Amino acid sequence: MARPRISHRLRLTLTAGAVSGILLAILFFLASVGYQRLEYKEALGVLQPAVGQVIADLHQNESVPDLAEVTIPNPALSIGIFKADGSLVNQSGPIALTADIRSGIQSIDAKVAVGWRETYQGRIVVATLNWEQRSLSAERLNLTLALLWPVLVGIVSGATWMAARATFMPLESLTAQAASFSGKDLSRRLEPQDDFEFGSLARDLNALLDRIESTARREEQFAADAAHELRTPLTILQGQIETSLLRPRTSPEYVHTLEVARREVKRLTRLIEVLLRSARSGTTIAAPIDVRVEIETAHARWLDRFEAMGVHLDSETSGSATLVNILPEEMGTVLDNLLENALRHSPSRSTCQILFRKEGRNPVIEVRDQGPGLVPGQEETIFERFVRGDDSRNRILGGFGIGLAVSKKIIDSRNGSLRAYNQSTGGAVFEIRLPFGGENGVAK
Repeated sequence: MARPRISHRLRLTLTAGAVSGILLAILFFLASVGYQRLEYKEALGVLQPAVGQVIADLHQNESVPDLAEVTIPNPALSIGIFKADGSLVNQSGPIALTADIRSGIQSIDAKVAVGWRETYQGRIVVATLNWEQRSLSAERLNLTLALLWPVLVGIVSGATWMAARATFMPLESLTAQAASFSGKDLSRRLEPQDDFEFGSLARDLNALLDRIESTARREEQFAADAAHELRTPLTILQGQIETSLLRPRTSPEYVHTLEVARREVKRLTRLIEVLLRSARSGTTIAAPIDVRVEIETAHARWLDRFEAMGVHLDSETSGSATLVNILPEEMGTVLDNLLENALRHSPSRSTCQILFRKEGRNPVIEVRDQGPGLVPGQEETIFERFVRGDDSRNRILGGFGIGLAVSKKIIDSRNGSLRAYNQSTGGAVFEIRLPFGGENGVAK
């Protein structure tokens, strides 16, 4: 069975009530003790001078002094003189005294009194002061404090409850706003009632909602683009097959149909591979390979396609072998995506280049084109998933909008970097930097 949850407001209220209750109990106890000590001190202020006056009279006169003169000013005062054997010499006051009365609060003659005792030349002088009224006053004070304690604790708890309610009200408002948001409307944002207290929280949450909305929009755009890209080759396949089945065909016609089908199947396969690579996480350990070999292989693989579009593809890979910890298919995928992007944006009779150089031992690869270049501010966003730099791209070449994102993910996983910028003479440059083979061969 799940334990019931206690709200923060109730927890604060209980904590404040318990702390205030303990502090008030300590304060009231000290007040009660202090009051009784003050009363006792005041009683001694009456008893000690009275006894002192009697002793002074005994010192001046050998006869027994008149004790009534001492007790008349204070009717609650009783005073007596006793011999050393305890026999009474003289007494005055409302309480019947004995020689064994000690200093302090005690029961004397069935009454609570404060006593004081001194001896002088074989005589015992004792004095008492009725403590019952003072004791009743102390009891009334204790009762008042006892009745006041729950009232004050309740006031503190109530004030804490109201303060906590006011404190958490803006947060509860944000919670209610968030609960009212629907998954269909991603444009709504939190509006804090108190910008001073919860403004930063609302801004952080709104920034998170911005990122979620941006991701959702890109996912929606990607879904639409992927559906369109898949629909096109499937439609072509379906049309070719249905046309071939309308009537008997010659062998060359069937061969042509199969060639078209094979081309579209390759396109589908490539699209699926790009999607899978984009979603894949983690990186496997790769043995060092000569990156120049992969550049030459990619150049040979794309040369015919560039020439068919009237674009010249040049490659410069001179120099000694340069080892890089990356899988051949990973390097091939990156170069294919960059070359496909360059071909898509290259005008006829222009030139694309694959340039290779080394900075120290580390290789640097550049793919340059003479196209329109990057839109200002697109240098970073072009590598985001599902973002396309050109919505009117050539469908025959098959831009999926995620090739550059996949490429950057691959290079980043090998502790390299991939960036894009415009040439001063026009066109875009995609620069790959990788660490020398044997260093950082596994993803971060």
